Amino acid sequence: SATMIRDLEAGEIDVALLWGPIAGYYVKNAKTRLKLAPIQETSGTRMAFRVAFGVRHSDQIWKRDLNQFISQNKSELEKILIDYGVPLIDENGALLKKN
Repeated sequence: SATMIRDLEAGEIDVALLWGPIAGYYVKNAKTRLKLAPIQETSGTRMAFRVAFGVRHSDQIWKRDLNQFISQNKSELEKILIDYGVPLIDENGALLKKN
């Protein structure tokens, strides 16, 4: 990933294809102005998906506590994602916010 961004900044390539969270981080921290543009998927393996926490079925207390933590800290968790340049997208793959 770093090599692709370095080549992009050097003008050796015109486009780099990276997974959104990684691309967002590099775009946010790039030395030059880069643009992140989500690709609209039409077929094949879906690359845009929700990220989730998983707990064992027997850990219902932990599941409840984790869900409560996420619910109570949603804005802070979203801020962390934005601070790291993670692109936030809707169900159609369109950017929700300018990062």
